[in-house]
Amino acid sequence: MDFDRSKHNVIKYLPTNNDENIWGMSINGIGFQSIDPKGSYPLKGHPIGYTFNPDRGRIIDEFALVYIVKGEGTFASINCFEKKISKGDAFFIFPGQWHSYQPIANIGWDEYYVTFQGDYFEKLLNGIINRANPIFHIGMNDQIVKHFGEMLDCALAQSSISPKCLTVPGHRNPGSKLFWRELRCIRSA
Repeated sequence: MDFDRSKHNVIKYLPTNNDENIWGMSINGIGFQSIDPKGSYPLKGHPIGYTFNPDRGRIIDEFALVYIVKGEGTFASINCFEKKISKGDAFFIFPGQWHSYQPIANIGWDEYYVTFQGDYFEKLLNGIINRANPIFHIGMNDQIVKHFGEMLDCALAQSSISPKCLTVPGHRNPGSKLFWRELRCIRSA
């Protein structure tokens, strides 16, 4: 699988608006980061509240989905002992949950991520994701990579973007019910 390197190290956090009240969900941030072997992690450019030191971890106020498309590293949370993650793995972070993750220093990795919140996600994810094992070994999936690419394109298309274009039900992205059904089916397979 060949990745679009034009999205190399895109970090986009979206302005807050009323979408969560209207739709019951909102997308807060989206990005792609490529960490070279021996590269610094995390990259600079994240706003306060999202930066962290992997040795100390952090807590954020929303959900996050991270999809590793190259390399390997580790993930740990308050509910999950440290586990190895590698190419084709996705993992979830829950609001208010201490966590840490990072690539192996001499290997590096490429990651897509999205942060999101809302009642819809609370109900959905609490019903299908085990907090003690929030890692999905789904392998490389062209559709998921395509969805992340579409969200990045949407977020980059405007300087002031409404997360609505990322979360309108029916669009095939992590804001859509169809995307979550696809991810659930991949995990079940």
